[in-house]
Amino acid sequence: MSYSAWSPYSPRAGHARVGLLLSALVILTMGSLPACMDRSVGGGYDAAIQPDGAAPMDATVDPDAAPGCSNQRLHMGFVWDTNVNPTQPEPALDVFEVAGTVVYLGPITVPLATNPDFDREVQIENAGGERSTVQYYLPPGIALPVQEGFPYTFWLRRRHGFEGYVAGAVITRPTSGLVPLLFIGDTGSYGRAFFPEDPGMSPLKVYVDPRPECPALPNSGCGGDLLLDQLRFDSSSGGVIMDVQVAQGATADLMVLGNAWRVMNLASTHIDQPCADDPGMLVSYLAVDVAAMPQTCDPSRFYIWDTPHAIDVGTYCDSLIACVDNQDQAAAIESVAPDATCGEPVSTCPGQLGCVWDANILEVDQNIYDQLCAVSVLADPPDRIDCHVYFE
Repeated sequence: MSYSAWSPYSPRAGHARVGLLLSALVILTMGSLPACMDRSVGGGYDAAIQPDGAAPMDATVDPDAAPGCSNQRLHMGFVWDTNVNPTQPEPALDVFEVAGTVVYLGPITVPLATNPDFDREVQIENAGGERSTVQYYLPPGIALPVQEGFPYTFWLRRRHGFEGYVAGAVITRPTSGLVPLLFIGDTGSYGRAFFPEDPGMSPLKVYVDPRPECPALPNSGCGGDLLLDQLRFDSSSGGVIMDVQVAQGATADLMVLGNAWRVMNLASTHIDQPCADDPGMLVSYLAVDVAAMPQTCDPSRFYIWDTPHAIDVGTYCDSLIACVDNQDQAAAIESVAPDATCGEPVSTCPGQLGCVWDANILEVDQNIYDQLCAVSVLADPPDRIDCHVYFE
């Protein structure tokens, strides 16, 4: 039997119903739309739409407020397609246990959602040869801690609420003497996928603490004030206290089961006058085993002309060029760097093909930097990526 998931989050209810005859399509995303609209989840859902009450947080916070009070929220999203039947330990909770070997990890093949932020895909093949697909996007500097050819279990969770469901994901691996837990993510929306001390993410616990020193903001959705919180990540065990408080949009390190983990508060706000159909709290976060994450950037391949040199957000470049030996390398670069054009010979790549980013870049922004990093860690990367600066 196949499954489809429905909730009032998608603005494309009509198109979504096409997915009813397909295998289960479940959306996880940090986001929601106003509760008064009729929405459903299915194929073609535009995930990661901003919650109404969160928009002022990015635009109107006083930059002179207490440290962390002006941090913008971060975003992530997941969508999956699987024939695995959901378990139902209680009526309000579904968990999809997708176990098998990762047979593909890379750019999206066939999109499951229309949101262009989705940029990565992992395919898991079980012992019977059936494949499940998970597509996702994560904050900069974070990668799913999985590799092709290795076995994992993806615990994909949805918790049903008044206006739909909230969702989360946990990734584990067979022990083999290693700590099995690798990744925990809660995309947030109407409530939380995991309770503060949820066994599903043990031994990690995540609590919400107020930040009274941060100024309140007007809440455009239900009236009242929008208030900023912080998250406290706690991995204490055996009488040893280990915890860290993290402001919205910030990252910290925490030991979990003896391993170094990176914890990130993507969003933590609440409103003091909730809507009738909205609990008024936005909590979203992730936690990942640092050692298990694949390398997301290789800055040793960054050059300014012939000199190894850091290229960061804000670096001035008149042009960015990578020289490649063949069309396969060029195609791989274009698959992860949509602003690069490859194939034409350029004077700085004698005997090779050139991949050139927009000649009017001037300053590297986050989008271009992410592309440069993705190119630098390809299976067959160019020897170098050159930033050229011309002086009049």
